[in-house]
Order: sequence, then structure tokens, then C-alpha cells
Amino acid sequence: MATDYKKQDKELYQPGTEPSVVDVPEMTFIRVDGEGDPNDPEGEYATAVELLYALSYAIKMMPRSGETPEGYFEYVVPPLDGYWWVDDEPDSDFRDKSKYRWTAMLRQPEFVTPELFEKQIGGARIERAEGFGIFAEMVFDNGKRLSVGDGINLRLLTDDEVPKDYQLRLALSDGRNLVFTVAMYGGINIHEEGYFNKYNIASREALPPIGEGFDTVFRERLAESKPNLSAKAFLATEQRFPGIGNGCLQDILFAARIHPKRKVVTLSEDERAGLLTTIMEVLGEMTRLGGRDTEKDLLGNTGGYRTVMSKNTVLSPCAVCGSTIVKENYMGGSVYYCPGCQKMVE
Repeated sequence: MATDYKKQDKELYQPGTEPSVVDVPEMTFIRVDGEGDPNDPEGEYATAVELLYALSYAIKMMPRSGETPEGYFEYVVPPLDGYWWVDDEPDSDFRDKSKYRWTAMLRQPEFVTPELFEKQIGGARIERAEGFGIFAEMVFDNGKRLSVGDGINLRLLTDDEVPKDYQLRLALSDGRNLVFTVAMYGGINIHEEGYFNKYNIASREALPPIGEGFDTVFRERLAESKPNLSAKAFLATEQRFPGIGNGCLQDILFAARIHPKRKVVTLSEDERAGLLTTIMEVLGEMTRLGGRDTEKDLLGNTGGYRTVMSKNTVLSPCAVCGSTIVKENYMGGSVYYCPGCQKMVE
């Protein structure tokens, strides 16, 4: 019979109505930290929950793919757990769900340990690396692939430089370490070629924004857009354009003079054409200069592209009109814009 933690640990999942002392056993969770309204269908929380369940069911179904972890047993995926809070600030209001900070978690069975990774790729040689959409993958000589997505920071460090806290550490044969840390949310997966994950597949099949044919994809996505879809949501959600994230879109929208909250249905034909041009130009420049100055490469070097709208420029005067650059919480993250250059149009 499959283990059902709701029944096995009934006092944790179905507590009584009277106060009692409960012994909480040591448990393993996969978790995602984030912020924003949990009811926003295109926000971080919806993405986090989907990621948690995708990983949990991938682990549960491992025997069907020919990989049975040591100690594996049949079990029912436990219910979602979570913590919720708001920052302790004078204007904090728990009724404003856009200010929520949260940790979403799913309990894992006891056989899920860090050693699962070691057994998959320990002793294997890295043959090459691939990048596509929101993913980067290392390909090993035993047929395994280690895939990381948006939200994972990678650093190449000596033993003395390795931080106390990290999600994964690969000790390399040259004495260095590849260290993986998660900023807010992200996934680290080991799989083989043919891995079925809709985000992975979408990224592999997507046309690069700076490649031939992207203009056709862009126009198709615009035509499919819902009336209430904002410019930020259009660029950065639903994997419409894998690889365009919240960090990149700030300068794209500034260059196009479009407010991040503006509905895309209000854009004129000239504005739509301008947005397409700025996507290709801004991303091309970011690529040419080795990334943005708000990010670091494996060796800790910042990118050569100087961001116009970012944490580095907030509250500074706009170089075009002199207005003060604004930061606001929106859709579970931050948006930066110039209120003078990027007018809000209803």
C-alpha cells in the first residue's frame, strides 16, 4: 500500500480542535521563495506551485523511466505547505496581497536526498554545455543532463570561496567547485535526452528573439493576447518568448517608451513595431556585451551592458527627460520605469 503522509502523520495534516503538543519529525521539502499576490494567475506563486508539483511528480515517477532510487517506496504526493508574511514596515497592510512574501513547499519522501544527484552524475565527465530559452544544461558522458532555469545562480569557486549555504555543489577534478544557489525560485534537474517538460520543450523549440523569423512569432503572440494583458505580462509570462525575463524587459520597455502596466491592446501599430525593434536591439546589445551589469558570470564578473532601468538606477534622474526613475511591485516582482518617458495609457 502506498504511504500517505496525511494519514501517517494525521496530527500534522488534520489537527484536532483542542491544543496539544505535537512531535514534528525531520522532513525533506522542496521549496520556492517568492513574493506577490497568490491569486494572480500569471504571478510568481502560480509558477512556483506548478514547478513544485512538476518536480514532485517527476521524482514519484522515476521508476517508470528506469531510475529507481535506493529505498524507493510507493507514496501519495503530500499536500502543499506554505508560509506567508509581509515586511515589517510602517505602511505594511496584510490585506494588500501584492505585498505578500511567501515560501511554498512540498514534502518529499525519505529516499529523496542529495545523494540522488551524486549517484546520477558522480564521476561523470562534462562534455559540453548548451543554452536555450530560459535554460542552461551541462551534458555528461554518461548520457545525463543537468538543467538549470531562471533563478539559479552559478559560480565557479575554490574550496575557500564556497559559501555556507547553497543548493548544490559539484566538486570538479581540477580542484574547483561549481556552486548552485537559488535567488528566489528555480529548478535544478537531472534528466536524459527526451526529457518531457513543457517549459524545457518550449525553450528548445522557441526562435531566439535576435534570430530570423522572430518577427512572425512576435506578431502571432500579439494577436493571441487577451484584452487585459499588460506589457510586462506579454513579454515575461506563459513562455511566450523564452529567455525574456523580468530583468531584460525593463530596458526593452523603456527603449520602446511603453509603461510596464500598460495593456498591449492599447498599443498603436507604430508602438507594436517599435516594441519588436527594441526587443531585438536591446537583447542583441546585452548579448554582445556579455550580459547586464546586474548579473555575474561563473567567475563573478558583471556583464558589460549598463542597465538603464534597474536596481542600479532607481531614484536616479532619467537620462532622457530628467524624471526620477521609479520602482514598484507588480506581478510578484519589481518594475522600473520613467514616469516621464513611459506614460500610462488606459
